[in-house]
Amino acid sequence: ELGRGTFFATPHYQQKNIRSFTETLRAQGHTPSTIVLESAIVFRLAEISQIMGVPLETRFYKIKRLRLGNDMPIALETVYIPEKLCPDLAGKNLSDSLYAILKEDYNYVVDRSALSIDAIISNTPLNTIFRVDKPTALLKIISTHFTKDYQKIYYEEAYYRSDLYTYYVDIYR
Repeated sequence: ELGRGTFFATPHYQQKNIRSFTETLRAQGHTPSTIVLESAIVFRLAEISQIMGVPLETRFYKIKRLRLGNDMPIALETVYIPEKLCPDLAGKNLSDSLYAILKEDYNYVVDRSALSIDAIISNTPLNTIFRVDKPTALLKIISTHFTKDYQKIYYEEAYYRSDLYTYYVDIYR
């Protein structure tokens, strides 16, 4: 017989404009949370140093966080911030909104993001992180974030569950 059974509606989150993950979920009536998986100082990152326009010896904070909505893993974000821009960032509560930390503690407002979006299929480590039992479609988003005066603040590599999170992009001339 068709149409029998129990169906659970899964929330679908929609990212529009420059908004933090935290703001995006709260605006849609959901509860965001964050698990900090890694916080370290790294350096000699040739590709990231080049993208950020800084010397190879630049020390970066590397912050890897699992972002959840209503306790469900939605995004895995790894952010690289030049240490000199945000002294003592490691001492902040990195499970809070990064946008809020940048604004309140360092007076940086993210005004623009340049990003590339690719569709990928999760591998075993990503399946484990996202708590899925089979390969799942993900959005891989590589981005650089700027202030209003075009200062590069951070570089990010992120994976989002595409069945749970949509990115809206406004392209204009």
